[in-house]
Amino acid sequence: MNRAAASHLAKAEDYLTKGDQFYRKAGAEIVAAMEADSTLTQRQVGERFGKSQTWVNELVRWHTSDRDTDTPWAGPRGETREASTARKVLASPTGRKRVFDELPAEARAEAASELLSNPQTQQAIAANKTTRAAVSRSTGQIYDRIEERERARHREQFPDSSNAREVVTVTTRLNNAYTAVERSIHELQDLVLAEHETAVVLAAAERLDAAADILVGFLRSGGEGFDQAINDLLREEA
Repeated sequence: MNRAAASHLAKAEDYLTKGDQFYRKAGAEIVAAMEADSTLTQRQVGERFGKSQTWVNELVRWHTSDRDTDTPWAGPRGETREASTARKVLASPTGRKRVFDELPAEARAEAASELLSNPQTQQAIAANKTTRAAVSRSTGQIYDRIEERERARHREQFPDSSNAREVVTVTTRLNNAYTAVERSIHELQDLVLAEHETAVVLAAAERLDAAADILVGFLRSGGEGFDQAINDLLREEA
């Protein structure tokens, strides 16, 4: 390979690292390199970039054609070959399982979170009885694992406690309730509620507020009794 051809391939490599929008310029440099050195083959160019001869051939053909696409491998809707392949793999239950089994646990958790937060996914789950049951079962198992982690943490802090299971269960429920309130606030921020809708949500929030006051009163009383906690709450409201 002569110096001129090497210079063109170096420029092509630089363009390829900048993204799909620079593929046409990369193709132009590859064509120029092969014109500068008639002995240079597409296979050699492919080896230079760690690609196949087919890859180089398609890039060159795309550059010299009138195809108005984002990349050499884009279809009429701009879907790349890689995206098309991924879509086909994920459309198959076996393919999905293979892909997810190969992902680290953290990546699977992030993917699950993104899927479950998608409104269309939520609607599909709600409409399918089998899927809905599977998601509900998995959610319950997740909460079981959270409770077990809390129990283990509680055992480390209070190894001699005879109430570890009950305390962890109650604490987990309270933490879940807090999370539910936090999510509700976030969702309500984007809504414009009618008067009757506000009344319904407010009534539910007031019930929750009253229950929290009763619980706080019970705990602050030193556990003297549920009735005493309610009486204290009623006196404060009066």
